[in-house]
Amino acid sequence: MPETSGQESVKRLFSLLNLLCTPQRNRLGEASLKSLIRLCLHTERLGEEEVTRIIDKFAEKPRNVEL
Repeated sequence: MPETSGQESVKRLFSLLNLLCTPQRNRLGEASLKSLIRLCLHTERLGEEEVTRIIDKFAEKPRNVEL
């Protein structure tokens, strides 16, 4: 049975979650995880300069940053 677009999207999301949720990153909060997922999914659309700006902003303390 061929996969539908929805199934492909879910597989891609789970693959991304497996990359982000490693033993070293096991304390990511829900908001941080959601922001990282959005960043990963929209990297091409945002462009390298904007992604770099977001990563730099995320690295600042405090980390309560809305993206």
